[in-house]
Order: sequence, then structure tokens, then C-alpha cells
Amino acid sequence: MIITPYLNPRLTRPLKWLLAILIVYYICFSVIPTSRPPPKPRKPPKTMENYTCPFENSNFVDFDPEKMEFHQKNATDSKILVILDSLFSRNGKSIIQMLNSQKFAFKAEAVSKNLPVLTNSRKGRYSLIIIENYYKYLNMAKWNRQLLDKYCKEYKVPVISFISSKPEDHLKRIKIKGSSLWMWQNQRIYNLTVSPSPIHKISRIGAYRNPNVPSSPPDWVLFEIPSKNFEPVLTGTVRNGYERAVVIRDKGAEDGVERVIFGRNLTDFQVKMCFLDAIWWAMGTKETFQSDRYVQVDIDDIFVGAQGTRIVEEDVRHLLESQKSFRKSVENFKFMLGFSGSYFRNGDDLEDRGDEFLVESAKEFVWFPHMWRHNHAHEHNFTYLEAIMVQNRIFAQNMHLPVDYPYAIAPQHDGVFPVHEEMFEAWKKVWNVSVTATEEYPHFKPPTARKGFIHNGIHVLPRQTCGLYTHTQLFDEYPEGFEKVIKSIQGGDLFFTILLNPISIFMTHQQNYAHDRLALYTFENLFRFLKCWTNIRLKWQDPISSAEMYFRKFPEERVPVWTNPCTDPRHQAILPPSYNCSRKSLPDLLILGPQKTGSTALGSFLSLHPNVSQNVPVPGSFEEVQFFGGQNYLKGVQWENLQKLKKKSTKNEQKRRSLATFWRIFTRFRLILCHFLSKNRLKIRSNFRYMSNFPNSTTFTTVVYEKSATYFDNSAAPKQAAALIPRAKLIVILQNPSQRAYSWYQVRHLLAHKDPTVISEGSSLLSILSTNSTTSPMWKIRQRCISGGKYVQHLDKWLEHYSLQQIYFVDADELRNEPAKVLTSITKWLDLPDFPFETHIRFSPSKGFHCRLIDGKTLCLGGSKGRKYDEMDSELREKLNEIFEMDNSALYKFLKKMRLKIPDWLQEAVRGRA
Repeated sequence: MIITPYLNPRLTRPLKWLLAILIVYYICFSVIPTSRPPPKPRKPPKTMENYTCPFENSNFVDFDPEKMEFHQKNATDSKILVILDSLFSRNGKSIIQMLNSQKFAFKAEAVSKNLPVLTNSRKGRYSLIIIENYYKYLNMAKWNRQLLDKYCKEYKVPVISFISSKPEDHLKRIKIKGSSLWMWQNQRIYNLTVSPSPIHKISRIGAYRNPNVPSSPPDWVLFEIPSKNFEPVLTGTVRNGYERAVVIRDKGAEDGVERVIFGRNLTDFQVKMCFLDAIWWAMGTKETFQSDRYVQVDIDDIFVGAQGTRIVEEDVRHLLESQKSFRKSVENFKFMLGFSGSYFRNGDDLEDRGDEFLVESAKEFVWFPHMWRHNHAHEHNFTYLEAIMVQNRIFAQNMHLPVDYPYAIAPQHDGVFPVHEEMFEAWKKVWNVSVTATEEYPHFKPPTARKGFIHNGIHVLPRQTCGLYTHTQLFDEYPEGFEKVIKSIQGGDLFFTILLNPISIFMTHQQNYAHDRLALYTFENLFRFLKCWTNIRLKWQDPISSAEMYFRKFPEERVPVWTNPCTDPRHQAILPPSYNCSRKSLPDLLILGPQKTGSTALGSFLSLHPNVSQNVPVPGSFEEVQFFGGQNYLKGVQWENLQKLKKKSTKNEQKRRSLATFWRIFTRFRLILCHFLSKNRLKIRSNFRYMSNFPNSTTFTTVVYEKSATYFDNSAAPKQAAALIPRAKLIVILQNPSQRAYSWYQVRHLLAHKDPTVISEGSSLLSILSTNSTTSPMWKIRQRCISGGKYVQHLDKWLEHYSLQQIYFVDADELRNEPAKVLTSITKWLDLPDFPFETHIRFSPSKGFHCRLIDGKTLCLGGSKGRKYDEMDSELREKLNEIFEMDNSALYKFLKKMRLKIPDWLQEAVRGRA
């Protein structure tokens, strides 16, 4: 007998009627607008005088990109050496930001007694040398100055440097040491003019202005122009009418070294433009330099906003007029409108008419989707995101909005970076999105360091800001005053945003086009100022073409560089639920290798310490994670989450997809159901794939290490590792590279694993090493064999991202013969408690190497370790020693310079070749 609870019909009948009434009310009155008070009268828009070019009617020679000249140099790497007074100086930071913005490879160092290594075995390491303080260059130690000048002359490398005034110095006219050049300190200038010079690329030759402000101190340095051996780049006129150089080019006729000397830091916008010109003159070519700049203005949230702040019909008409006007300055210009359909007609009567007129004029603009209700992507799962995206698509279809390009922007860039995989999947399924943009990658600040990346088939472009947000609606209420807008436009942040970026994607909001129409004023005057002072050509192109152009120009940015979002408050606030920042799950220590130097043995001994844990062995990769620089890295730090979600919740997903079909018919009820389901969505535990390889870390663990010997000579690994674990410590094992190469060939990859190429060719290691043809199948094996032994070449890449204090060098011979001694030194370096390694490590006569001793049992590494093979013959040893001769010499000099212990094998190798 089934017992059912008794319900009084007197109670259930009224409840049913009440529910029916509520449903009818919701359907009727949520669709039919209720009466509301009339809109409040608005103040007429305020107008501001537009910028007028001071030399608009002057006769200038038109800029011809085909006639541009670039500095010719000998064989050098395309890299810049920057020597700064301090890594924290104001001018130094400006220099670094400029180089970052132009994506130039550079190495920045503070001034020291020793110069960095300037050459490698075949060519120079740097194509340009920038020295922040020219006084430090002039007073450099004699041997360093001679070495630097010799390098510059031999490889035709120019020097760019800055001289600043010394207010306490009573001498105003000074002869520059070792030169016929005279300079004047503490000057005030009244006319600053761009002089004809092959250096100029962006600066408009002949442009002039009076930079003198009554309150500004006389702090310019000016140069007399003694002969044709010197060329003015930027000139200034003093009170008595004399014209002198503010920026001068020394052609190198006196000592063979070309220099561009600045008598001013980068605080003046014309000087800053000249610096940019000088960099491109030194580093660029006609193929790499472009004078075109592409500008895209997105109006996000075109329907989103509180009543009283939104655009009206008259604002839309001005928007259309400005779009036509902008095309005179920006070729093919179009505004791009981002819509969240749920907010359509959500203002007062005048604002609703503005929304309607926008839709009536839809074909005049480019449209792209936001979320239906401006939703934050990271808070929702795939099903909910798909549902609201479909809702927005239905709105676009009903309103006949031309969404012509597979481009979308997430509200507040939420879910783009840090990546929310389910949003990427929903984007692709509903809108077929292939391009988006964000200002969060790799970090919000500094904006000059923003980059792009490609993930899951979606191209992510760097996005820029223009100082306009939803609250910036009136000239008089602009934060910090309207003067800040003027400064940003006239040689300030907004001006240089376009100069420094080949593609500028600006975020604006509909409120910026209402009231005083501040956005229209901003862009109108920005385009005027750019046309006045620069040679650049402004253009608009669709975002798909922009993405293709950007990643063709910067192919190295295709692969994303994952950062730790738990260290960035902005990123932490928008993390998907699959992240867990509460646990320690990233390594503190990387054992880099290289391969066949004893890295596995070192890791196994180090894990004996009770305060040390390691990564879980990964099948198929020699028990190594091999994340950085490998194929797993391309899948992202969360690649397994979505797959596990689908496996664990197939039935739930099928039910939700059925409901989604039903919701497309009853769209009003659909959002309610979706909202309910979102509250009860499947909870995903942290499965941060890279982090999941370190589950052994406990409250007692103070050091978690990963051992992957493939990292050391992987060109991508240093940058990727430093982005995710910048404070990690590194261990590098130094073994005789000849012996390491022989062991690699014999054990690791060729004979032990029966490499098919070697077997089919029947080649010995000696014949492989003698291969000269880069097309031969043996060439790749040769390069892999010797790569790990080029220590300094690979260390340079790691030292670009990690300090020398973060790296510990282990002598492979000492590790093999006295492992307990080596491990004790490492634990002290890691600030770990003392541990008696000597009682836990024992030599095994049968194996021929040391093993771990645990509970009285000797535990040795597997059969692949300590493999027996023939000794290297003298001819092969001689060939390998010859190959590594210069690399060993470079390593010896490096260790000696850094006052690090030099292994016995290295001292013998250097003495043997002396």
C-alpha cells in the first residue's frame, strides 16, 4: 500500500490559481512596457574647440616610405643591449616600455664594472647598444670602453645615449670628452623643429612648436654642430636666435663609432618620437617597418546603461556624421557596436527611441555580440553560456543586425584570460568566433607589454584603452580635469598608444557618445594631432584581417604564455571555478638537466629529504612532466577539465541540451530555468593540469620540485617557466659535454631505443658528427646530440628570465662520486633543515653507481640507468672536444667572471686546448 500525504483541496486550488495568475502577469507585463514618468530634460551638449595644427599651411615634402634609409650593420643578432643607471630609473623605465611595445628582443643591465659578453662564436650578439647615461659611457673603465668601441666598429653597431643637465654645474659650455663636439647645459629653447635626417620614420620633418612653459626650468642640453661629421636630428632655438641640436647624430667619422645622442630624456613627446625613429633606423628594414596604423573603435554595451545616461536619437545622428567625417583621416573607418540584447529599450522614452534608431541604422555599422545580459563568463558552465549566447543570436536575427565577422568581446574580458575553456567552446559553437581581444594578457599593466595569443582556434588580440569609461560623460566631470584629456591626446598616452601599436582596438561605451559626446571629441582631435605631427597613415580593417596581420607580424606570440593567476588580483577575481588558489601546487624548484648528466639520480636523492616532494612520474615521458616547451603546454593549463566534465556528466548534459531546445521556443521562461540550473551546475574540483602533477605536497613540504631534463636546451622553456613560476630556483648539472653527447647517443635515444634513422643509415657517431648537409636525416640527430653541451648558449636564455642567484650549478663528476656532499650543499642553498644524506645513500658495486638506502634496503634506479657500453675511442673524443672547444671556453669565462666553482673536467679541457 502506498501512502500519500493528504493535501486539503481548499488550499491547493487557490495556490494553482495564484500560480496561473503570476505566469500570465509575467508573460504580459514583462513584454508590454508599463507607464513611466516622462524623461528628464537634458542639458545641451557642451562643445570644445578642436585642435588646429600650428603649421597646417606650411609646404612640407610628402613622406615617401620607399625612400626610407636604415642603418647597415654586419652579422649580428637582432637584439638590443640596454645599459641603465638603474633598473628603476624613470628614463630607464621609459626606454624599456618603448622596447617592449615594439616587441624588440633586448637585454637590460644596470651599469657595472664588467660588460656582458658581446659576441658568440660566429657573430655579434647585439645590433644596437642603448646607454641611459652618456656620462657613464664617457667615463667607463678604459678596457671596457675600448672593448665596446671595438665591437661597435667591427660589427657596425650604433650607440644611442642620453645626456642630462647638471644644475649644480656652473659650466654651461663643455667640450665632450674624446670628441670635437661641444654642448650647452641648462638651456631654455623657444622653437623645437624636426630636422631633415635619414633617422626619421614617424616624425614629420619640418614640424615645429614652442615647448617652453613659463614654469619649466632651463634643463635642456644643446649641441653645437662642428662639421659635416655630425647631423642634427632635432633642433632647438635659444633666446639669442642660435639654432643648436637637441638630438644629434655622430656619423662616426672621428673614431668609427656611430652615435645618436639625446640632450633630453623621454618626457617630451617630440624627443620620444625621435627615440622611436632612432630605434627603427638602427634595427628596422623596409620589410619590417610599416607606417600604417590600424584603428578600431568598439562601442561596447551599446544598449547597456542606466536611465538618464544613455544615447538618444540625436546622439546616433552625430555618431553617423562623425563616422563619415573620420573617414577623411582613417581610411574605411567604421564604428563597431557590441550588443547585449536583453537591455534593448531599457531607458526612458527618448533613450528607447535612440535604441530603435540605432537598429534602423544597423547597416551603417559593424555589430558584434556580448552576452545576453552582460553576464560574467567565469561564473557559468558551458550549457548556460550556450543558452544565453543563443538568446543574443536570436535577438540579432530578429532585429536584422549585420553580424558580419566572427568577432566577439566578453564583458570585462571575463573568461578570455585567464582562459575559461567553456566560454571558448560556447563562442565557437554559437557564434563561430575566431577573433576576440583583451587588455588582461599577460597583465593589465603596463599597457605597452600587452600581447596576443591563439588558443583553441580563437585569435586573441591585445586591446587598448583610451581613458573613456561609462562614468566619463561630461567634459567638466572628467577625472583629474579636462586638461588630462588634452594631455593624453596631444603627445600623451593616447597619442603614443596608436604610434606604438600596429593595431589599436579601443574600448568605449555608449555613455561616451551621449551628453557631451566626449568620445567623438577625443577621436576627432586625436586623428587631427596624429596627422599634424606624424607620417603614419591611419586605416580601419575588419578584425579578421587584423588578426591575420598581427600574427603574421608577430608569429612568436601565437603560443600563449601562461601566468599564475593567483598572483594577480585582477585575474584572481575572474577565475573559473576549476582554479584553486588555496593550495600550494606549483614547484619551487626545477631540475633542468641537461639530458644524460645525472638529473634523475639527483632528483631521487633530493626526495629523500622529508621536506621535499616531487612531481608524480608521468608515463611515456621518462617519468618527467615535460610541460614547458612541449606539446602539453599548447593545450593550456586546464586542458583536461572540459574532457573530465564531459565524461562525468554526459547524462546531465543530454538533459540540459533537451531543455535548451525547449527554451528556444519559450524564451522568456528559458532564462529563469537557465538561472536555476546555473545555481545547481556541476561543481568542478580543481584540476589545474600542470598543478595536478604535484599532489604529494603536504603541510610539511617546504620545497616541491620538478625534474625534466628536456627543459635546459629548449628555447621556449625559460620564458614559459618564468611566466608561471618566476620565483622558482633552478639546478643545472655541468658534465663534460663530450662525454654527455656520447652517453646520449649510446643510451638515451639511439642505440638503447634503436633509432630507425641510425639503423637504416648504418652510421656511427663519428660519421654523424661529420655530417655537413643540413638536409641530411643525420643532421637533426647531430644537432640534438651536441645541443645539450652548449651550456652558455642555453644559460643565456635562462638568465634573461631568472637571476644568477636563482641558479645552482652541480658538477656531474662530483655528483657521481660524492652525492651526499652535493646534496648537503643544495639543501643549504634551499634553506632546508640539515639531513644525513650519507646514511641514506650507498654505493652499489654491482650497478657501479650510488643508490638510495631506505629501511635497510638498497633501491637503485631502473635498468636504463648505468647502462654499460664501450669506452669512447680517441678519434671520437678528439672530434667531440673540437666541436665543444669554443663552448667550453665560453663556459670557463662565464664561471670565472661570476666567481663560481669551475669543474675539474672544464679546467682540463681548457688547458688541453690552450
